[in-house]
Order: sequence, then structure tokens, then C-alpha cells
Amino acid sequence: MVEEKRWSSERAEAWMNDRSWRAGCNFAPSCASNQLEFWQRESFDRIVIERELDWAADLGFTSLRVFLHDLLWEHDAEGFLSRIDEFLSLTSARGIGVLLVFFDGVWDPHPEWGPQPEPRPGIHNSRWLQSPGATVLGNSSRHEELKPYVQGVMRRFRDDRRIDGWDLFNEPDNPNLAYRDVELPDKADRALELLRKTFEWAREVDPTQPLTTGIWAIGVSTRNCATSNGSALKSPTSSRFITTGHSTTCAIESRHSGATAGQCYAPSGLRGESGVRSTRILPGCVTTVSALTIGVLSWGAHKPICRGIPGPIHTNANLSLGTMKFFVKTARPIRTKKCVSSGKSRS
Repeated sequence: MVEEKRWSSERAEAWMNDRSWRAGCNFAPSCASNQLEFWQRESFDRIVIERELDWAADLGFTSLRVFLHDLLWEHDAEGFLSRIDEFLSLTSARGIGVLLVFFDGVWDPHPEWGPQPEPRPGIHNSRWLQSPGATVLGNSSRHEELKPYVQGVMRRFRDDRRIDGWDLFNEPDNPNLAYRDVELPDKADRALELLRKTFEWAREVDPTQPLTTGIWAIGVSTRNCATSNGSALKSPTSSRFITTGHSTTCAIESRHSGATAGQCYAPSGLRGESGVRSTRILPGCVTTVSALTIGVLSWGAHKPICRGIPGPIHTNANLSLGTMKFFVKTARPIRTKKCVSSGKSRS
């Protein structure tokens, strides 16, 4: 078994010092309603991707969180790797790093290869897919089938500075209530089992970038969260947590996650029916995470970045580009001031 080794605060701080402050969002192009449509050869649309990466760069984003899928490796490994490399070239040319996500525990648990169904208007994440699907996740003896996927992608890019880190499993503790009727009855146990294996596979590769996992809930005493969170937060070289609260909530969740300087991405959820709540909570939250040298990724940014598709991943009603401009405007002065005061400018 590979020895677990979390990065020290000093190593995490050095890693962050070597980059600009990381602020951005989840990203998928407006031509894709899920991970397969994003990356499959037939639907990978460089023109649309470049246009919307330009939007992200214009907003001042320095990092994007991007989801992969195991079926892409299964059906077209070399083509998939080539398209990842092409995408990284496009983001790097705009000064944007990428946090790549291998697995996802939320939304449709039965992904299928090939052309994807049309999005369902007005339905949140109407075509987003879990990875792996329930057939593989629910059968522990099939988990090893995923090892070549994780290690193959990671070995190809293990020393690539265009990658900010590896998010091994998005929300493995999420009960996925929208699909409760077709979910695995023991999903929490199987997801935790796969998460542990994935950390071990990743450490065998020993990438130069940090490892992390996207926890759905922290400090919640449900069975799902208690099992997955307790394990996941001991394993990453870097922590990541999700907050939808104000500065006090954000500070509490930072402590729960075990965050130390440079070790945590905080995807600040911009929820609500308009940008009003977002602009109210953002200053306090950004101040809190900035003081801890924590990068911020907003999953709520998907609406403006992917507005061409009804019901794409992680959209929030009526979220506007103006909100995201406020997000970056709020963050930049705080980060610049912090860096200058420490004698290290990263603005």
C-alpha cells in the first residue's frame, strides 16, 4: 500500500507562491450538456471553447475546474488525452490553470456512450452524469477497471504546470436526491471505497500537482457525510470544500476542512434567485479565504459561461456576468494587498 502523505503547510504555501492566486469557476462549453458531450470527438467544439475561455479570461479568472469521465478513457483513450492536451494549451494561452476532476457522485447514475439526449429546459443539471455509473460503482470487483483511467491521465500530465491539481472525486458523500429512485442503496459505502482506492492509485503515480476531493458537506452528522468526509479530509495533499454561507460560515468550514495556507480551494456557491445574495456574501467569504491563502472556485459561474444550453451543469437561476465581475473585483484587491504585505506580489 502506498504511504499516505499530506503536503506540509510549507510545501502548499510554496506551491501557491509559484502561481497567481487561483480564482475561477466550474467550466463546460455551452455546446455540451455533460462531460461526454464536452470531450467526445464528434462534439468537442474548439471554436465554442475558445470563445468561452476568452470570457473567463476577460473576467480575470486564473483557474477553471473541469470534469472528465471514465467512459471517455474506455472508448477513446488516446483521442481523449489529445483533447485534454489541446484544451490545456487553450487555457494556458490565456493564463488560466485547470483543476481536473476524475469522478462525480452527483446526477444521472446511468451514463451512456455516444450522442447525448437534448437538455431538458428549466431542469437543473438535466443531463449531467455520474462517473463512474452505478453499474461499476456498485460492484467493488469492477473498481479496478478504473485504475488505468486515473493513472493513464495522471501519468500523461503528472509534471504539467498547466494543471493546478487533481480533484479525484466530486461530492462522493452527496445522497443525490434528484435520482433517489434509481440510486444505489449502499452508494455512500461504495463511493467511500472507490475514493480510498483512487487516492492510492494517484499516489502510485506521484504527480507534482496536489491531490484533493470535493466534499459536499462538512460538519453534518448524516451517515453519508460522516463516513466520506472523515476519510477524505485525511487523504488529500490539498483540501477542497464547498461553502454557500457568509464569512462566519466560511471560516468554520475552512477549519473543518483542515485548511492551512495554500492548501484549500473554496468553491463559493452563489445561490439564490438573483445576484443580490451573492454580492452580499462574497466580500466576507473572499476576505476569509484570501486571508488563509485559499483559492476560490465558484460553481455558480456556470450560467454565464455556459448560457447557450438550457439546464447545463451547476447553473443558478438569473446569475449574471455582472455577479462574476463583482466576484473578481472583490477578490483582486484583497489578494494583491495580502501578497504585497508579505513581500510577494501575485496579482
